Amino acid sequence: MLHVWLVRHTIEYIKSKPYGNKVLEKVKDEISEVKDITYKYSLKDRKKIIEDNKKNTVRHTYYHEYRALQRLCILILQNENHQIGFGNRKVYGILFDGAWL
Repeated sequence: MLHVWLVRHTIEYIKSKPYGNKVLEKVKDEISEVKDITYKYSLKDRKKIIEDNKKNTVRHTYYHEYRALQRLCILILQNENHQIGFGNRKVYGILFDGAWL
């Protein structure tokens, strides 16, 4: 459940940006499901959620695909520059399928 909270905080962070609603527009159903599960969301818990996820990274091979999502969410929430795509390979957005969460 700890990891679902990380996704919720990331959703709320993205929504707070000027481009946020446009980015999240096509995943309304998935966002609704995450919000239903995390109905006790509180912004003040963000730092603790980030730290807990950094300490408890996904290690089980069954969830190896989630590890990339977990790392991406932490990068976004820490507002770090992402080194995705070098040289001529530019990134114009982020897309993840959270249906399997």
